[in-house]
This record gives sequence, structure tokens and C-alpha cells, in this order.
Amino acid sequence: MKLLICLLALATGAMASGLKIVESSTDAVVLELSTPQPVYKVQTIRGSNYCGVGIDGAENISDFSMPRVPVYRTWLEIPVGATIESIITDETVLSIDGPAWPIQPGVMSATKNEPRENFTMELDHDVYSGGTAFPASWVRVIYAGEMRGRNLALVEVLPYKWDAGSNSASLLSEATITL
Repeated sequence: MKLLICLLALATGAMASGLKIVESSTDAVVLELSTPQPVYKVQTIRGSNYCGVGIDGAENISDFSMPRVPVYRTWLEIPVGATIESIITDETVLSIDGPAWPIQPGVMSATKNEPRENFTMELDHDVYSGGTAFPASWVRVIYAGEMRGRNLALVEVLPYKWDAGSNSASLLSEATITL
């Protein structure tokens, strides 16, 4: 039984985003990451300034109350009951200046029967008050369940870490990630 099989159509999309699959076998999938410098853009939300962080080819996570940091994503098919472990090697981590304003948080959309501007917005206290850098790890795996007879997991590589307390950031600019 193959431990990890890449979904070809989705892997092609990942290659264009700074995350490239370089090896796929029955034991592992190896990804190479190359991250360009982030770009900051000031955004006003409910009268307060926040900073949007963008990286070419990356999306942004939208976890409620957490900073909307860039993310590269790819899907993997995995055997039922398997777990995925990530190992990062050959990494280059750069210390970079943090944004001029706090990073905009993920918001909860208003219900369909309410005006759009009625979204819910909160700031996670541990992250925004400077207690913890976000995200905690460079890679996270989200088990997505079964679709059309295939067991799937979403692999997210979060190359930008922000520390609100020191207003500093770290960028995982190069890495080899083995899953």
C-alpha cells in the first residue's frame, strides 16, 4: 500500500506557488520551498489600521481571530489510519522587519441575512498581546477525510512567522520538507 500518493492535478498548482514536489514514493513525499520576500499593505478595518501580508504565489489563512499570514497548500492522498510527520531540513530562516501595524485577523463572516459589515472580529489575546509568535510551526497537516473513495490530507506550509511583542518576523525562505 502506498503511504503517500500526490494528486497530480493539485500538485501542478502547488509547483507554481513556491512549493514544489520533488520526490514522491511509497514512503514519503519531498517538497522544496522557495519563498520570496513578503509585501505589506495597510488596511483599515472598523477604524483601526492593520497590515495585510502577501507573498507572491501564496494564499492567506483565515483562521478566526488569528493573523492572516501567507500559506502554501497542497493535497495528499494517504492510507486510512496513517499519520503524517513533517521533517524540515536545509532550511534558511531570515529575520525580517515586522509590519508597521498589527497583522489583520481572520474574521467570521456575517450571516447571509445580515449586511456584510456585520462580520465578527476578535484578536487572539496570546498572539496579539505579544505572548506567542504565530504560527507555532512552519508546517501543519489537516486531515480532510474521505472524498470519492480517497483519504485526503491538506498540507499547509506557513513560511511567515510574526511576533507581535517584538514586532519582528521570520521568513522560511528556503527549505526541504519531507512528509
